Amino acid sequence: MRIIIALLLAAVFFFPPAASAEQLSPFAIDQLIGKKAPDFTLSDQSGASVTLSTFLGKPVLLNFWAPWSPNSLDEVSTLVRLRERADMKELVVIGITADKKADAAQVFLQRKPVNYSLLTDPGLIVTTRRYAAFMVPLSLLIDRNGIVTKIYFGQQEWLRPKMLQALVEHLK
Repeated sequence: MRIIIALLLAAVFFFPPAASAEQLSPFAIDQLIGKKAPDFTLSDQSGASVTLSTFLGKPVLLNFWAPWSPNSLDEVSTLVRLRERADMKELVVIGITADKKADAAQVFLQRKPVNYSLLTDPGLIVTTRRYAAFMVPLSLLIDRNGIVTKIYFGQQEWLRPKMLQALVEHLK
């Protein structure tokens, strides 16, 4: 009987409550669609602060990625090529490095520079708590009014004709 009580007490103290599990649910991020994108201020690779709300009036593609994820690295290359297109110059692309190490992206960027803002989220507060991003890569389209309109799970082929058409519609 004492063993059972000890096990129950251990379960209560060592396992997180159900509310914490709900926060990391893959369904939590879906609640963002149709709502104002949570604002944040993070540092870019040069140490400058970047605040999402400063891009109100512009369409934004917010991409959560990690330098240890091969799919993320492939997608970063695609996003660089996307930004080079004349018809996508108005699209603001922001990458958030979903890694606890503030310098995690530096090695990658020394080999492969990017043409958009890459921000660090060393505490993963924005990644996990504000956006409930549970995987990388993961991308959100945010309209000119700051509303999340679409969420893309996993690596995307941003240069495919169908995807480009969706992005052009987003720019309107």
